[in-house]
Amino acid sequence: MVLEYTCLLNTFRFLELKDLCSLAGANSYTRRHTLEYIKREIVIHLGVIDWKKEPKARFRALELSNRGFKVQLNLVGSHIDISLLSRIYDLNLNWCKGFENEDLIHLQNVHSLSLDYCNQITDVLVLKNVHTLSLVACKITDVSGLENVHHLSLRHYERIPDLKNLKYLKELDLSCSSISDVSALRHIHTLILSYCPNIVDVSPLKHVHTLILSHCSNLENVSALGGVHTLYLRECQKIKDVSALGGVHHLELRYCENIKDVSKLGGVYHLDLEGCNGIVDVSALGGVHYLNLTSCYRITDISALNEVSTLIVDNYNIKTK
Repeated sequence: MVLEYTCLLNTFRFLELKDLCSLAGANSYTRRHTLEYIKREIVIHLGVIDWKKEPKARFRALELSNRGFKVQLNLVGSHIDISLLSRIYDLNLNWCKGFENEDLIHLQNVHSLSLDYCNQITDVLVLKNVHTLSLVACKITDVSGLENVHHLSLRHYERIPDLKNLKYLKELDLSCSSISDVSALRHIHTLILSYCPNIVDVSPLKHVHTLILSHCSNLENVSALGGVHTLYLRECQKIKDVSALGGVHHLELRYCENIKDVSKLGGVYHLDLEGCNGIVDVSALGGVHYLNLTSCYRITDISALNEVSTLIVDNYNIKTK
């Protein structure tokens, strides 16, 4: 019985409270061991709660967190006292009011914390133990003390704080920012730089594992990115030459309408060319595993793509043999 519950829970990262209640009918041994597994491996999702109007839900969240369960709590837009939330595992306080810089000490051991659009917050150095932190559109100038952060979002920033002390940083989101010099970001595993119009030179990012540069309107030269594992270049309209990207494993070029030649991309495993209306000839792409040609209306012959495992097309005038 324990194995049955454990296998079932293993398929989920998050668990609804009603699923937890289903254990009520199990025998004490099964219940005890399954609950121990849940505490270690599963995040209990409680949904969006109005902190003032839902006292029962509030009590349930605090009770579960105090008992050692990993609770995900969404309090978007609430006016709250955060002193009660120190044991919440995953906490969303976007747009929330009722707390200031000094109150953040109560959240220093939260695993995942989102403070997007909390404009009253200007100092987050006390959050040094937080693993995943989102500070979208906040007024933060110093993140040097966030020494244990692994995932950080600083979207919509005019000035990018110094990141050199963040030695464990694995994922960084600087989308919609004014960044132009990306040389300090070369060692980050996953880098999200969508909607950054000032980015022109991406050569320092050649060793980044996952790189998202979608909607970077002035990006033209991507010749240095052939060693990137996963690369997103959606709607980068100045890009014309992708001949150097044949070694990329997962490549998205959606709606890059000035790309005409894809003959060097036959070694890409997952290739998304949706909306690339400059492309006519895809005969070199027979070795691609996944190929999306949706809305590529100038392509009329896919007879060379019979070996493609997953092929997506929507042009009924295409010749297949």
